[in-house]
Formats: sequence, C-alpha cells, structure tokens
Amino acid sequence: MDSTNPNRVPHIPIESTLTVEDLDELYNVDLDQGTKRIFTKKFTESLKRSFEWIQDERNQVDQVKFEDYNGNEHGAPKSSKGMNFQLWFEIIQQKNDESLQVKLSILSYQALKDRSGFGLGGLGHIKDIVWKEFQSRKIPFFFYITNDVHTDTARPLNETELQRAIDDRNNSPIRKNFLDSLNSIERPPLIKKIIGFGISSLSAVGENKFGDFNLHEHLGAFDAAVALRKIYNQTEKMQVYFQDPFYSKNDKEWLEDYAEKHYGEDVSLTVIINAFDGLLEIDEATFVYAPGIPMFPIRQIVADLTAPFNGPAAIMWMDDIENPMPAVWTDEEELKRYKNPGAERSFVNPLNRHVAHMLKPSNMRKIFHIEEWADASVWVKQPKGSL
Repeated sequence: MDSTNPNRVPHIPIESTLTVEDLDELYNVDLDQGTKRIFTKKFTESLKRSFEWIQDERNQVDQVKFEDYNGNEHGAPKSSKGMNFQLWFEIIQQKNDESLQVKLSILSYQALKDRSGFGLGGLGHIKDIVWKEFQSRKIPFFFYITNDVHTDTARPLNETELQRAIDDRNNSPIRKNFLDSLNSIERPPLIKKIIGFGISSLSAVGENKFGDFNLHEHLGAFDAAVALRKIYNQTEKMQVYFQDPFYSKNDKEWLEDYAEKHYGEDVSLTVIINAFDGLLEIDEATFVYAPGIPMFPIRQIVADLTAPFNGPAAIMWMDDIENPMPAVWTDEEELKRYKNPGAERSFVNPLNRHVAHMLKPSNMRKIFHIEEWADASVWVKQPKGSL
C-alpha cells in the first residue's frame, strides 16, 4: 500500500480493552432477542428526533430523552467528571458561545463495549464521560462540542484552487478507470439514487491532497450518476445526496451551484448538513457512496438499515484487499479487525458480523477497486442476491 495515500489517518495511541466475551455478551445478551440489529430505521428516526430536539432552544434539559438500542428511554445525564450537562445543553443550543456547535458521534457495535476510548477515534479523551452517560446505558451515540468548523462562519472556498483541482481530475486516469469500470458492469441492479457519506468539506482544496481528493470524490458521484442514467436509459434525473456534519454553507452552495451548471440534466442534488436524512433515504435502489473515511460506522448502519432487503443496490467504501474477509466470520475475526484495522484505518467504522453477512459473494459481488480513493472497492447486488 502507498503510505502517501492522502486519506490515511494516524494510529490512535490507545489500547482497546474489548474481548471476545464482550462481543458475545453484546450480541446474545445486551441486544434483546439475540439477533436484533441496532441501527434499524426506527432507531435512526429516533436518533434524528433526539438530535433535532436537543438543538431547539425552546426545549429544556430536564425534558431531554435519549432512546437506547432496545427502545428504552433515558433522561439526560446530570453531570459527569466535572462536566455539567445543563451547561453543555446551553452550549449546544448556542446560548453561550456562537462560535461553538454540537456534533453527534455514533458508536459502532464494538465501541459500545469498549471502555478504553479506542473506538471513539480522536475523542478518546472524553471516554469516561461517554462510557458513564452513553455506552453503559446502551445508547449508541454521544454529543460533543467543537469549534473546528462552523456551518455559518467557515472561510470562503478558493475558487482558483477548485478549478485547478477540477482540471486535474478531468484529465486523471483514475477518472477514466472509474467510468470504464461503471460502464462495464454486467446486469447492473436498478439504481435510482446515490447517497454520499463523509466525503468531507472542500475547504482544504489546494492546501493538501486530502482537499483535492475530497473534491474528486464528490465529482465522482456526479460521474456515476451520468453513467448509470445512460445504462438504464432513465428519463428522470438521478437523485444524489451528500451528507456530512462538517459541511459548511459554503460547501453546500458551491456543490449545488456546480451540480446545476454542469450536471443539471442528469442530477438532482441535495446537500445535508449536520442531520441524518441521508441515512433514512437508503433503500433497495440506492448506491451507497462512501469512498473516503467517514468518521462514523456507516458500514454497520447500512448493513442494519438494509437488512430487510439484503443490502442496497451498490456500495462503494474502504476495502483492505490484502486482507479479504474469510468465508466464515467469527467473533475472533471481528475482534482482531477492530483492534488492528490495517489498511482500512477504520477505528470508528469497523466491520462486524452483519456487514460480513451482507457482503457475502452470494449476495454482493465486488467489481472493482480504486486504491487512490482510500483503497475503496465497489460492490453491486447479485441479480438474485440472497443471504
């Protein structure tokens, strides 16, 4: 693997405490009914409501209700390790400091049982708070405050660098290979929408390779929309969604304007900031497009949301081709990959038994791989995909 891959992230210097026994307890004891999924549509809808509710300045902290993965309601935490939740709540509602905003982080199955903070990514420093107030109560998400980016105050995008990156990408062999691979799909499943997750802001375009690749991946979704419309001879536009909590209003405006000017005949674009609508749009005719490194467990969420119909029509996300999934998935394999994510670099977006089940060759077939895009591969549903 190329160590200069721009989407690589550093190893987190925390040692996981998760065990096989923890996983067995999660799947067979903690989750009611044993085989129940966490990220169902019902739970995702409740997650969306909680997030919207807590940001509404008309609401009060003692009225906050969080739902755990078994459907039980919990009140808001009072305080933990010196953090007063009343103050936190007011910051979330931007009553105290308008330079700050709330973000919601979703926990993977493995992170729910891991007290070390390993599965929290760069937020391991608040592990004690997260464990006491969320993980231990079986709530698979937590809130935190950041001033890293603010949707209202982000700096303007660099139009000169954006155009330079567009020109570079248009002449790139990677783009040609991507389009050739899409056009060569035999018996493609019906795709009516493309939903992109975690492709990130365009604010770093021209500053480093991360920024340029973020742009290339956005435009790759537009290319895919055009190619798929031609394959299906569709008369209606392809619905494209981009969801990322770190978009600014500048990203939203630029992407919508670019899509209308250059792909208006083929694409209808929706950009989603700090919300969960994109997850709730996933259905049997969706191409789930996540070629970067989303900082939440998108793979587990997709596997759970689409379990009733054995997965979406197509998927693009990170893939360690040097360490393929075994024919038989075990808790030992799940633990090993969580603790040593290797090329996938998936501290907060690990594989689990449900993802492995969805990606079985009898159900989804891998059709191509692009190392330059975070080592991403594309899978499409088998004509009669069945688990």
